Amino acid sequence: MIFFLALAFATTLARAGDHPDVIVRIITVNQHPVIQPIPDIDTDDSEQGLVWQLEGPYQFADNGIVIPESHGAHECHKGAGGRRFRCDKRGPQQPRYKYNVNVNGVDPLDPVILNH
Repeated sequence: MIFFLALAFATTLARAGDHPDVIVRIITVNQHPVIQPIPDIDTDDSEQGLVWQLEGPYQFADNGIVIPESHGAHECHKGAGGRRFRCDKRGPQQPRYKYNVNVNGVDPLDPVILNH
Protein backbone atom coordinates (compact mmCIF):
# COMPACT_ATOMS: atom_id res chain seq x y z
CA MET A 1 0.00 0.00 0.00
CA ILE A 2 2.83 2.40 0.84
CA PHE A 3 4.39 1.68 -2.55
CA PHE A 4 1.18 2.70 -4.36
CA LEU A 5 0.86 5.91 -2.34
CA ALA A 6 4.48 6.79 -3.06
CA LEU A 7 3.96 6.02 -6.75
CA ALA A 8 0.82 8.19 -6.91
CA PHE A 9 2.69 11.06 -5.23
CA ALA A 10 5.75 10.69 -7.46
CA THR A 11 3.66 10.75 -10.64
CA THR A 12 2.34 14.24 -9.76
CA LEU A 13 5.65 15.82 -8.76
CA ALA A 14 7.07 18.56 -10.93
CA ARG A 15 9.84 17.24 -13.16
CA ALA A 16 12.71 18.86 -15.01
CA GLY A 17 11.20 20.34 -18.16
CA ASP A 18 7.82 21.13 -16.57
CA HIS A 19 6.13 24.49 -16.38
CA PRO A 20 6.52 25.98 -12.85
CA ASP A 21 3.79 24.85 -10.41
CA VAL A 22 0.48 26.66 -10.71
CA ILE A 23 -0.69 27.60 -7.21
CA VAL A 24 -4.44 27.25 -6.55
CA ARG A 25 -5.76 29.26 -3.59
CA ILE A 26 -9.22 29.26 -2.05
CA ILE A 27 -10.41 32.63 -0.78
CA THR A 28 -13.63 33.68 0.94
CA VAL A 29 -16.00 36.09 -0.81
CA ASN A 30 -19.23 36.99 1.01
CA GLN A 31 -18.63 34.06 3.40
CA HIS A 32 -18.44 31.65 0.44
CA PRO A 33 -15.24 29.80 -0.58
CA VAL A 34 -14.15 30.50 -4.17
CA ILE A 35 -11.06 29.69 -6.22
CA GLN A 36 -8.90 32.78 -6.52
CA PRO A 37 -8.59 33.73 -10.21
CA ILE A 38 -5.63 31.99 -11.85
CA PRO A 39 -3.64 33.93 -14.45
CA ASP A 40 -3.37 32.38 -17.91
CA ILE A 41 -0.74 29.64 -18.01
CA ASP A 42 1.81 30.61 -20.66
CA THR A 43 3.62 27.44 -21.75
CA ASP A 44 5.67 26.30 -24.73
CA ASP A 45 6.55 23.08 -26.54
CA SER A 46 9.68 22.53 -24.45
CA GLU A 47 7.62 22.09 -21.26
CA GLN A 48 6.49 18.50 -20.77
CA GLY A 49 3.78 18.92 -18.16
CA LEU A 50 1.75 21.20 -15.92
CA VAL A 51 1.34 20.75 -12.16
CA TRP A 52 -1.27 22.48 -9.98
CA GLN A 53 -0.66 22.75 -6.22
CA LEU A 54 -3.67 23.41 -3.98
CA GLU A 55 -3.10 25.46 -0.82
CA GLY A 56 -5.21 25.25 2.33
CA PRO A 57 -7.43 22.51 3.73
CA TYR A 58 -9.25 21.73 0.47
CA GLN A 59 -8.71 18.84 -1.98
CA PHE A 60 -9.04 18.55 -5.72
CA ALA A 61 -12.06 16.61 -6.94
CA ASP A 62 -11.29 13.39 -8.86
CA ASN A 63 -11.73 15.50 -12.02
CA GLY A 64 -9.67 18.34 -10.51
CA ILE A 65 -8.26 19.53 -13.83
CA VAL A 66 -10.26 18.95 -17.02
CA ILE A 67 -9.18 20.21 -20.44
CA PRO A 68 -12.35 19.54 -22.47
CA GLU A 69 -10.96 20.43 -25.90
CA SER A 70 -7.70 18.54 -25.37
CA HIS A 71 -8.80 15.46 -27.36
CA GLY A 72 -5.99 13.35 -25.89
CA ALA A 73 -3.27 16.02 -25.99
CA HIS A 74 -3.10 15.95 -22.16
CA GLU A 75 -3.18 13.10 -19.65
CA CYS A 76 -4.27 14.41 -16.24
CA HIS A 77 -4.35 12.73 -12.81
CA LYS A 78 -4.72 13.61 -9.14
CA GLY A 79 -1.84 13.11 -6.75
CA ALA A 80 -1.87 11.40 -3.37
CA GLY A 81 -3.69 13.42 -0.75
CA GLY A 82 -5.67 15.33 -3.38
CA ARG A 83 -3.50 18.46 -3.10
CA ARG A 84 -1.68 18.17 -6.45
CA PHE A 85 -2.88 17.59 -9.98
CA ARG A 86 -0.66 16.91 -12.99
CA CYS A 87 -1.32 17.04 -16.74
CA ASP A 88 1.34 15.59 -19.04
CA LYS A 89 1.44 16.92 -22.58
CA ARG A 90 0.85 14.25 -25.22
CA GLY A 91 1.23 15.02 -28.92
CA PRO A 92 0.63 18.29 -30.74
CA GLN A 93 -0.73 21.21 -28.73
CA GLN A 94 -3.35 23.74 -29.78
CA PRO A 95 -2.49 27.42 -29.19
CA ARG A 96 -5.21 27.88 -26.53
CA TYR A 97 -7.18 25.66 -24.16
CA LYS A 98 -9.89 26.60 -21.67
CA TYR A 99 -9.71 24.25 -18.70
CA ASN A 100 -11.71 23.58 -15.54
CA VAL A 101 -10.37 23.61 -12.00
CA ASN A 102 -12.57 21.50 -9.69
CA VAL A 103 -12.07 21.60 -5.92
CA ASN A 104 -14.35 19.72 -3.51
CA GLY A 105 -16.89 22.07 -1.93
CA VAL A 106 -16.02 25.04 -4.15
CA ASP A 107 -17.51 26.33 -7.43
CA PRO A 108 -15.32 25.48 -10.45
CA LEU A 109 -13.12 27.99 -12.27
CA ASP A 110 -12.29 28.02 -16.01
CA PRO A 111 -8.92 29.68 -16.75
CA VAL A 112 -6.80 29.35 -19.91
CA ILE A 113 -3.62 27.58 -21.06
CA LEU A 114 -1.71 29.36 -23.86
CA ASN A 115 0.81 27.34 -25.91
CA HIS A 116 3.62 28.80 -28.00
